Amino acid sequence: MRALRDRRLLMRLTQGRVESMEWRSAMKAVIDNDACTGCGLCVETCPEVFEMKDDDVAVVKGDAVPAGAEETAKEAVEDCPSEAIKIE
Repeated sequence: MRALRDRRLLMRLTQGRVESMEWRSAMKAVIDNDACTGCGLCVETCPEVFEMKDDDVAVVKGDAVPAGAEETAKEAVEDCPSEAIKIE
């Protein structure tokens, strides 16, 4: 299961040859709004995934962590002072 959380290579084979190849992220970031203190550190660390809303609470921008932002998303989890961020 852990392998599904990591970035994986998806290949589509057509008649025995590779038609297209792309990297996709299987990671999803989740923020516990009750635990978020609104410090904004996650936004500074990984602006591709996190943003601040008007009520000074961080939110996740999309459904999945974009390819290429996996490492900074993990850094945001580690750096969060209130441990409000989880990666699934």
